[in-house]
Amino acid sequence: MRFISAVACLYALAVSSAVAGQEEDRAALRNDPVFQAVQQFADTMLAHGRDVYGEKHSPLFVSQLNVVTQRIPEATETDPGVWNGHFEVAGHQPYCQNLIGDLGILDVLKTMTRVTDDPRYDAARRDYLTYLLQSCRDPRSGYIPWGEHVGYDIVHDTIHVGEKKYWHEVKAYNIPWDQLWEVNPEATRHEIEVTFFNHLCDEETFAFNRHATMDGKTNRGTEPCSLLSSAGVYMDAWCWLYRKTGDATFLAWAQKMNALVAKRRSAETGLIPTDEVTRTGLMVYAEAASFAPYLLIAADLLGLEGDDFRKEGIEYLLAYQKWAYTPKRDDTGGPGYYDALDTQTGKPADVGGKRYLEPWQWTDNHEHVGVILASAAFGYGATGDDRLRVMCDSAIEAMRIPQSIAENKTMLSCDAGGVIMSLVTIARRSGDTRYLETARPLVEYVLKQNYKNGCFTSGMEGKGDYYCARAGSGYLASSVLAYALASHGLMDEVPPVRDLQGGLRF
Repeated sequence: MRFISAVACLYALAVSSAVAGQEEDRAALRNDPVFQAVQQFADTMLAHGRDVYGEKHSPLFVSQLNVVTQRIPEATETDPGVWNGHFEVAGHQPYCQNLIGDLGILDVLKTMTRVTDDPRYDAARRDYLTYLLQSCRDPRSGYIPWGEHVGYDIVHDTIHVGEKKYWHEVKAYNIPWDQLWEVNPEATRHEIEVTFFNHLCDEETFAFNRHATMDGKTNRGTEPCSLLSSAGVYMDAWCWLYRKTGDATFLAWAQKMNALVAKRRSAETGLIPTDEVTRTGLMVYAEAASFAPYLLIAADLLGLEGDDFRKEGIEYLLAYQKWAYTPKRDDTGGPGYYDALDTQTGKPADVGGKRYLEPWQWTDNHEHVGVILASAAFGYGATGDDRLRVMCDSAIEAMRIPQSIAENKTMLSCDAGGVIMSLVTIARRSGDTRYLETARPLVEYVLKQNYKNGCFTSGMEGKGDYYCARAGSGYLASSVLAYALASHGLMDEVPPVRDLQGGLRF
C-alpha cells in the first residue's frame, strides 16, 4: 500500500508540474507580439467583420473588409474590393459570405478560446455556423452556398450566383465536419449524403462533375470532370460520415471514389491525371499532389480500416517526388519541380509555355512549389515517414524562402499561410525547431506587409487595404497562430491544416 501511495503521489506531482509548465507557456504566449497580432485580428473581426448589412443582420462573418473604413467594400471604382464582378469567383464578391474561405477564422476563434479562456471567440464561431446552416441554405435543395461560384449575399440576404455560372463546387480543403455537425447534424449530413452524391454522373463508376446546379438536380448522365481535389473532399466526407454514423454505405462510397481515381493511376509511374476530360494523360496542376493528403485523412478517420488508404497516400507522394523533382533546373541551375507531367512516361510536359513551378509566383493554372510543400508536409505530419521529410526538405530548398521573401514585393496570404503551416507541421512531427526558424522571417514579413489596422489582408498587389477570406487572410491568421503556439511548446493546441492546395487557383 505504501508503494502504491508513493506511486500515486509521484504521478500527481508529475501531472501538477506538467499543468504548471503549460500555464507558464500560455502566459508567455499571451505576451508574444505574434500571438497578440492574431488576437487583435480576432477582436477586429468580432467588432467589424460581422454582418450588419441589409435588412437582416446576422452573426455571419464578411468575406471581405476594407480595413481602413472597417466596412465591406462598396464594389465601386474607388472602393472595388477584390475580384469584383469576376465570374469565376462569384461566390467571393465584396458583399458575399462564403464558408469555404472562413475555415481559417473558425479555427482561430476556436483555438483562441482554448488558450485565453475567453468564451466570446468560440461563441462567435458557433453562432456563425448555426445561422449559416439554419438560414442560408438553398430552399430548393438544402445545399450550402459555398465554393467558388456561389456565396451568400449579406446585403440582400439571399444566395448570390454569377452571371455565367450557377454551380455548387467544393474542392481543395480539409473540411471541419465536426464543427458543422456540432450545431446542425441534419444539415451537415444532407450536404455529405445528398449534395455530394448528386455530383455523380454515373453511380456505377462514381465518375462525377465537380460542378452541380444549386437546384438539387443530379448530374446523372452528364459529362464527367472528376477533378482530384473534389474527389478527395467527397471521399473524406463519406469516411467521416461512416465514422460518425456507422453506416457502411458511406464507406462503400468512399472506396468507390478512391477506386475511380486508382483506375486512372499509371502502372508505370504511379501518377494520376488531373481529370479524365480536359487533359487526359497529363498531370497539370501541382494541386494534384494534394490527393495524397485526402488519402491520409481518410486513413486517419478509418483507423485500422484505413491502412490501404495510408499506403496509397505515401506511395503517391513518393511517385510525385520521383518524377516532378529535379535537382537542377535548366534555367536557374537550382532545384525545382516540373509544372506538368506526362503520367504515362513521367516526362515533363510544357503547358502554356511553362516548364517549371516557380517558388512563389502564382499565375492562372500554374501554381508554385508551396503547393508541393503543403502536400509533403501533410504527409510527413500524418505518417512520420522519413522519406516524406526528405521531400519536404527538397521543396523548402526549391522555394528559396529567404531569397524569395526579399525578391517579392507582395505575397498572397493563402500562399504565405500555406508555407507557414507546412513548416509548423514538419516541426511538430520531427521536434526539430529549425523549421520554425525557417518560418520566422516569413511570419515577420506577413506581419509587416499583410497586416494592417489589426487585420490580416489579402497580400494581393494593389489590394493591401482589404481583408479577403478567399485570398487566405483568415487562413494566414490561423497559420501565424499555429507558429506562435508551436514556438511556445503548445503543439497540442496548433489548429489543423485546412488548405490542401497550399495556394490560390480557380
